[in-house]
Amino acid sequence: MLRLRKFLIAGGAERVDGREGLHGSALAAGVRSALRDDTGQDLTEYALLLAFVCLASSALFIGAEGSINAIWGTTNQLVNSAATLVS
Repeated sequence: MLRLRKFLIAGGAERVDGREGLHGSALAAGVRSALRDDTGQDLTEYALLLAFVCLASSALFIGAEGSINAIWGTTNQLVNSAATLVS
């Protein structure tokens, strides 16, 4: 990637096998501009941080599945026994 970036920033090859290289093309200019521009870097970092937080929290929920099932099972038994006593 670094070699490609240096190649595009330098303007690309002038001629390759008798054809014009990337030096004058609008596509190469756009790619060079995108590689130099870092305005979206903060947004990308926040998106990666959010993805990490989501993955970590889902891993915690998966790990706590047994405890949550036990709590809901106990609560269900208590509610059922209370309903039986009332009726």
